[in-house]
Amino acid sequence: MKKCKYCYNALSEQSPVCSMCKVDSTKDKKALTKEEKRIVYYCRALRITGFLSVIGGIFGIIVVASAISLLLKKEIPTWLTLLVVVNLLIAISFVIFGLSLRKFKKWCYVGGILIFSATIVIQILTKTYNGIIFELLLLSYVASPTSKKILYRQL
Repeated sequence: MKKCKYCYNALSEQSPVCSMCKVDSTKDKKALTKEEKRIVYYCRALRITGFLSVIGGIFGIIVVASAISLLLKKEIPTWLTLLVVVNLLIAISFVIFGLSLRKFKKWCYVGGILIFSATIVIQILTKTYNGIIFELLLLSYVASPTSKKILYRQL
């Protein structure tokens, strides 16, 4: 099975034009038009965003699991249990979102905007600004008009 050299999706046997990015995979990178270069850039940015979301979600699950193991040793208040459950759900949603984004699922446009916006708001409310610039960058990739065209297959 051949893959598109720009977005890494499977190519059909009949045509060298990718069904996802609509770029001819036989073209050299220098021969691409300005619009095709932007589409290729955002396809790769979406795949990297998906990969980083999976890594972050797995890391979040590990942190929550270690917190649960520490909290099980003593009696904890209800609000702390709720906080751990919410963090676990957010971490799992990042893994699901990342895997789906790497496959260019349609729901990832709205889902990505909601997930990244929610985590940014949570970071602002809890005054933990550690990754807010990084999340704003990933949000800008997911929420761009070019990404919307890619994910909704409107190219």
